[in-house]
Amino acid sequence: MEKYRHIDENCEIIQNELNKKFNSNSRIAIVGVGNEFRYDDIAGLQVVRNLKKISKNLKSKFDVFLVEGETAPHTFINEIFEWSPTHLILLDAADLKKAPGTIEFILKEEMHLYSISSHSMSKNLLLDFLYASLLELEIVIIGIQAEHIFNEKGISDIVKIAINKLTEVFTELLYE
Repeated sequence: MEKYRHIDENCEIIQNELNKKFNSNSRIAIVGVGNEFRYDDIAGLQVVRNLKKISKNLKSKFDVFLVEGETAPHTFINEIFEWSPTHLILLDAADLKKAPGTIEFILKEEMHLYSISSHSMSKNLLLDFLYASLLELEIVIIGIQAEHIFNEKGISDIVKIAINKLTEVFTELLYE
């Protein structure tokens, strides 16, 4: 549908760029961040939950470590550090100042400009530690534009579509 074309276009860009980054030796940690009580804020966390379900039935092309970081991704610092990934992908809802459902890369140094969550300090702690400790680690941050985080409607339809499309992107990238 025309209404959701921006999501498809964003996902194609994300998929093409990530495809260039991975090789047969890639060890990819994907950390989903979000608060399920703040409606669309669950977007990144839900993508990881979807991937965990899917990964049970598919063979992975890479070593993949899926982390449900929820509102405190820094609590997984030791596990991620010990697993020693080559790539870390952080998924989170964000205020990108774009149409709801928009999915974009965010530069680490610009993350504070887009955060809508109370867990941005936790994300910075995680990323700063990993940047300093794993010098070869490539970190990618992907933001999903929320439609709402404070009303009682649950996850918005447009963000559900973005979650499902991003899940499809990672399924195609990571699994055979």
